[in-house]
Amino acid sequence: MHSSDLERIGLNRNEAKVFLALLKSGPAIASEMVRITGFHRNIIYDNLDKLVERGLVTYINEGGKRRFAVAPPEALNAMLERDFSELEARKAVALALMPKISAELSKSRQKQSAMIYRGSKAFKGLLREVISSGSYLAMGVSNASVEVLGADFWNNFIMQIRKNKVRERLLLNSDFKIASVPITGPKHTQLRLLPSAANMVTEILVYSHKVAIMVYSDPPIATVIEDKFVRDSFTKYFEHLWAISKPVK
Repeated sequence: MHSSDLERIGLNRNEAKVFLALLKSGPAIASEMVRITGFHRNIIYDNLDKLVERGLVTYINEGGKRRFAVAPPEALNAMLERDFSELEARKAVALALMPKISAELSKSRQKQSAMIYRGSKAFKGLLREVISSGSYLAMGVSNASVEVLGADFWNNFIMQIRKNKVRERLLLNSDFKIASVPITGPKHTQLRLLPSAANMVTEILVYSHKVAIMVYSDPPIATVIEDKFVRDSFTKYFEHLWAISKPVK
């Protein structure tokens, strides 16, 4: 028998070593166990008390000293049955706590998540998600998006926007060439030109509970943050820029 065998049924390492030492030595007082094991007396007293509590060790008083002995082997099964009963009781408490924890979590702030989109294919998937959201805000719209994804993609994107009657408000960089993509049109599309001093090197989309910060590099890359509070913050920033921007003529 090894101490690892006893650890597998729930004893800690020191408990297992003290138990095995007492098993091999036979009944002994604490001072004798200190000599046998080489452990500090505090460790011996502490672990003998734990083994007595577990029912694996018994003792008798002899001349004011306790002589310890290993209990019959049936004590192992009795210990496991007690542990099982205690585990079942803790499990019942945990099951009762679960709905309370869920209720508290539902009151707390939504957990923030972020994802990275890289490459033209990932960008196109992201923009299809924007269409399905039903409405969105965009700021810093530049011709770089046309150069990276192509006019054909954007013409199809605009067609889907109109078909699905997606409400969009776009803040274009002041140097945006509108003729490159016919984005003007339906009443649910509103456009304004940013002041040149407010031109942006990134394009930011605000939709659902998300904010997408898009860089039309080669390859293009975007960070999408899903968080209501972040979304609200960017929405306020958009409204500030909208107020100082000029309508597209």
